Amino acid sequence: MKTSQTDKLKPNIDPEHVTEIAKDIILRFKLPSEDLSRVVDMILRMVANSNTNATQFAESMNWPSASALGISVEEASAVVGVLSNAGIRGSLRTEALGTALSSLYRPTAQALETLDRLGISPFINGEFVGAAGLIRQLEVSFQGLDQAQRQTAIATIFGTEAATEINVLIGNGADEIEKYTKEIKAV
Repeated sequence: MKTSQTDKLKPNIDPEHVTEIAKDIILRFKLPSEDLSRVVDMILRMVANSNTNATQFAESMNWPSASALGISVEEASAVVGVLSNAGIRGSLRTEALGTALSSLYRPTAQALETLDRLGISPFINGEFVGAAGLIRQLEVSFQGLDQAQRQTAIATIFGTEAATEINVLIGNGADEIEKYTKEIKAV
């Protein structure tokens, strides 16, 4: 597959492997097949600009709840990039994050109380606000809380399994996710 980015391939990147990864991502995010070249370019950009390789990126993008929540392929890739740059790679980590985000559809009574108390609304008119939108709300609502209060809120809302990922995303901020997403969309 020849795309605008294939001329810039690192010597150790197999174009056929990247194309297969792109096909899987297209299926997972229910994108039209015409987007293959764009998704290949997105993968190559992520490999070039973040702490991941094509195989790790493919594994990290294997969180089915991202598309189910309405997270775009670009924003999901941005989240993977932010996590990869923090040394968090692989499907187990993004699956934990996906499970935590999916739990927002049916929060526990304690999680619902914490969300209400902090003024966090993961859904507006039934639509998920997106990863950057949720992280922005967490950033704002956590102002004035001490570390123990923040960690308790994260564990209560999302569970402890994805606490590391949520902390990394908050630490990098919604602006970083949005910046990455815009860069990926510019492909």
